[in-house]
Amino acid sequence: MAPDGANCIKLYLLVHIRVFIFVRISLEIFIWIDIFKMTEKEESLEPSNDMINIKVLKGRNFKGPKGEYLGTVTIKAHFGEKALGDVQKLDCSFRTDIDLKYTVELNCSSADPATIDEIAYRPVVLTFAKILPREKKKKEEEKTITLGQCTIDLLPIIQGDKNFEITLEILPVSGSLWEALTPDHSKPEIDIDVSISHSLLERSELTDFNILTMTVESLVAPPECLTLPNHIYVAALCVPLTNEKENLAVFAGANLKPPCEKEHVNKQKKWVNAGNAQGGACYIPNSWITDCATDDEYGDFRSKEDRDYRKHSEQEKSRYVWNMERRCFLHPSAVKTFQNQITKQRYWPVEVFRVHMPSGTKGKKVTQEEDGALSYHGIAYVDASPLLYPGVQTIRGAYKITPFSETSLQEKTGCTVGISEEATKAAISIYTQSGQSPAQRKNKEERKDVKKNTKPGGLEVYSELELSVVNTEGQQYVEARSYIMLEMTLKQPLIPKRTLKELSECVASYIPPRPLFPKRVGGAERAVSDFHKQVECVSRMVLEQFRQLFQEELSSDQEPNPTVMEERKRKLLYTLNNTGKYFTYKERLKHAVVKIVREKYLKTSDFEDKQELQNFLSQLYIFLMDEMHAALNKFLCLDAQPPIPEPLSDSTQLKHFAIEAEMNGNISLAARYHEERISRDKNDASHWLDYSIFCLGQQDIDKAEECLRKCVAIDQEHLNGLLLFSIVSSLKKLTEVAETFLETALMIAPKSIIAWTLFGLFHDALNNEIRSEMAFLKASQLNLAKFLTKETTETDTAPPLTSPQQTVASQLSVLKRNDTSQAEMSPKQDISGLDVSETGIIKQEISEMHSDNVQEESIHEMETRVIPATEQGFANTSQYGMEISQNSEKMSTPKSKMFDKKHSRMSKTSSMGTSNTISTHSAKRKQSESFNRQHATPLLEEKEATPVDQTPVPEKSIFMITTEWLLQMKAVVYAERALSHELLLTPDQPSLQYYISMAQINILKKDFPKAEKILEEALQISYEQPDTWALLGHVKYFMGDAEGAQSCYKRTLAFVNDATDMHPVYLRLASIYLQDKMFHKARETFLMACQSSPSSVSWLGVGIACYRMGNISEAEASLCEANILNNMDPEVWAYLSLVCLRKERKFEAEQSYKYAMKLGFQDEDIIKEIVELQQHLGYGDPSFLTNHTSNCK
Repeated sequence: MAPDGANCIKLYLLVHIRVFIFVRISLEIFIWIDIFKMTEKEESLEPSNDMINIKVLKGRNFKGPKGEYLGTVTIKAHFGEKALGDVQKLDCSFRTDIDLKYTVELNCSSADPATIDEIAYRPVVLTFAKILPREKKKKEEEKTITLGQCTIDLLPIIQGDKNFEITLEILPVSGSLWEALTPDHSKPEIDIDVSISHSLLERSELTDFNILTMTVESLVAPPECLTLPNHIYVAALCVPLTNEKENLAVFAGANLKPPCEKEHVNKQKKWVNAGNAQGGACYIPNSWITDCATDDEYGDFRSKEDRDYRKHSEQEKSRYVWNMERRCFLHPSAVKTFQNQITKQRYWPVEVFRVHMPSGTKGKKVTQEEDGALSYHGIAYVDASPLLYPGVQTIRGAYKITPFSETSLQEKTGCTVGISEEATKAAISIYTQSGQSPAQRKNKEERKDVKKNTKPGGLEVYSELELSVVNTEGQQYVEARSYIMLEMTLKQPLIPKRTLKELSECVASYIPPRPLFPKRVGGAERAVSDFHKQVECVSRMVLEQFRQLFQEELSSDQEPNPTVMEERKRKLLYTLNNTGKYFTYKERLKHAVVKIVREKYLKTSDFEDKQELQNFLSQLYIFLMDEMHAALNKFLCLDAQPPIPEPLSDSTQLKHFAIEAEMNGNISLAARYHEERISRDKNDASHWLDYSIFCLGQQDIDKAEECLRKCVAIDQEHLNGLLLFSIVSSLKKLTEVAETFLETALMIAPKSIIAWTLFGLFHDALNNEIRSEMAFLKASQLNLAKFLTKETTETDTAPPLTSPQQTVASQLSVLKRNDTSQAEMSPKQDISGLDVSETGIIKQEISEMHSDNVQEESIHEMETRVIPATEQGFANTSQYGMEISQNSEKMSTPKSKMFDKKHSRMSKTSSMGTSNTISTHSAKRKQSESFNRQHATPLLEEKEATPVDQTPVPEKSIFMITTEWLLQMKAVVYAERALSHELLLTPDQPSLQYYISMAQINILKKDFPKAEKILEEALQISYEQPDTWALLGHVKYFMGDAEGAQSCYKRTLAFVNDATDMHPVYLRLASIYLQDKMFHKARETFLMACQSSPSSVSWLGVGIACYRMGNISEAEASLCEANILNNMDPEVWAYLSLVCLRKERKFEAEQSYKYAMKLGFQDEDIIKEIVELQQHLGYGDPSFLTNHTSNCK
């Protein structure tokens, strides 16, 4: 047994040892696999270097000026001061066209924006040289003479081209053989192929990056003492490279040109850093400076006096000429940074100064001790804000130079220090070809560190006395009125401009199809014709009656004597009167006579005195007698009256017409539209609500209350009607009525954010902090829940009440008490079962909140779940609500009391308006912090160290949501209260929507200067909000600034996104065009209004524009459409009369003129134009006096 036991132990140990070894080997294998994967990952994270392949394919015309062969020619490539590849020799001894087959590679990193920027502004320089023959029996190095150079622009590689081919001319250098070539000779040229394996930028970056091309042309009228030997003249500016790095653009080496030397109109631009390029190779191929009109410039010298001064300076004064172009690559992150910097500080600084060069000649290396000092330090502030206009890519102009001052620099641009030190180093580096590239700086703090750490051997640091000397030198720019010509061009605009859809030339395409109206002929001639028919008909009836009475007598052949005729007449009249036929005949003729009075005499009003009545009757009697005698022998049956067509405009269109009329200031027409909606359907509550909103906008609170009574009486669960009725009652100091309707609204829609916020604002005005806080908390909870669930439908509707009779009874009882007496209600009074006590609603709501939360989560989860307070509201207030229901005294802590006092004072001031809310924003920020601390969950204050997840913040706060609704309802007072609370919730500064809402409030209050000031502050936040520009245009339009309004409206239309309400923008911009007699633009703008929301006003504008343009057919079609939408507009009838007169349609012209006069058309100029045209044609005015006068003549 013992040996077997030992064997088992050995076997057991052997198995375990093998298992251990296997596990260890496996672990080592896995470890090596992980190490290998991590190595691969690190390698993949390293930036990839891309190679740009440059192939010189063929060369042509390689010969001397006399056609001789060149022998051996060398070619070499440089990028900056870096040589690319080796020097290649070419045998040109027996031919002029050769295959070069010269290839070089340029290494670049796609992950480094600085490298891409360098490719953007530096060229690849190809140098061609001829090898001179050696002297016999002498051993010496080969001597060469440079023939020419050409530069390759690599910009297409950055723009996404992977391969491109170009043909370049080899430009001769000074003293070369090719310099002697005449224009008749064929110039030497080469074919080049540039390629890269894949794009330097990713697909997303290709669409988002930008290139800023900065062109510095010349400094005109410099100070007289500026010119000195051994100095270079430098212009420099900074451009963001990424969101963290900045790019220094330096323009060095300006040439002084005297006044007698004139410049060409089209000047070729130079490379800002061409490396070893010489002669014509220093110029950028196919890049020219073209002068533009002064009106298209954005500089400081644009007035008439400035134009004269510029013309004199360019002809009579010297100038320093750069004509250099610097392309700056803007990473997608830098584009946004660039735009934000312009938005905050509109001026972009460009520094100009003179640098003393060391005593060494050009081309030598310069030590640090030999660096020169700068002088005549000036600065030009370029207004870059036009680049924020949609679609603008270029700004160009003459900018005045002022003395450099760090104080002025910080005030205008926000920069604390200048860039002169770094620009001086870069300028010396470029001038001496030392190979140092202009530095990229990470941020402005790095610039400060460089300035602090500059050694004494470096650039000179000025003392206060020296600084004053520099400022004195810079002041000479102002005395000489020096200016610099600059141009900034973007590859694509910062804010894109939308492309407007092509409008159809045919106006009829925009008119919706509808059935034709039955033709109804009317007018003066038809009235007379109808009178003739009635006379003939009545005559026939009288004749038949006469024959029946005297049939026997008439059968005899005896002729009646006068006595018999008189007897028959009396008998006939007696019979007609006795039988009632006389009255029948008179009524039949009465309608025809009335038509003659209306159509022929244009008389529809009462007479002022009896004399006027007698004169009118005399004229009418004469006319009727003449026409009666002319119509005695005619006979015609009456036609059946055509049916009256159904109205084409529905309720929605009438509402739109009412809003448009109110917008245009035609209050009576707007009221008529609202009344017409109500007359069509008196049982529609929304019609009464819209009419009440209109009355509220006109400050007619009593009429608004009356309309709201009708609205609530028709629909007892109409939420907007209930809320607006409570607001109107609150404005009339009917506190109990307002509270009753607010509570009723909460019963109907318990999940309405607007209702709860209004409930809180109402009690906040009453200094009832407990109820206001509860309402705000509930609204914030609903707002966050709606945001988290991403509801797309409105939550302001709810199932009907279980007993709507209670609500109706409560409302009617309150209304009855309000009509009979204004006595105060008891604080705890039941209205048909509805508890309106101060704590009833609170208890009911808190119990609902408590029961809902108990169903959703356990008590333990409620105790451990922490939801922090946010700036828009509170995520979860269930625990806070439970504490209220358990013990309401817990809310009366010293901290809450202190906050309640502050909040109460704030509420009192907010109810008086928000005129000073923006200016006192910094003082109210402390209250905002106290507001957030007060309403934080109690558990959060006890366990502040516990890490919690940040709750998402809703897009809009409860107060902003309510403000938007209140502005729609035109409840200005409550909107101001809501915005005062919104201001306290903003942590840093008011939001853009806050400024827009404030501006809308002031527009409703007709305080246009204040609204303009607020909108200008809104533009400091964002230039891309079309609503801001639209409102600013409305403000300027109301203030009479047509030019400013036109500019704002045009900018609004230029944005990709439309403003919230584009209809008034279209109408007012088009009306401005009409006033300026820009009829084509007016027509297009009015058509845009017709396309979005057609109305009588928009089609009338199209008709007027087309008529003034001479397009009578389109004018008629547009005016007919306007007349269909509103046949009570006298201006439409007046222009229709003009159109019909132009088309020589007498009947329609008379009808249109008649209705224009009947409707009270008052435009004397148009009336005069119509009368002149009528007199020219001889018709068009159907009035009796006109016809009678013409007949007499």
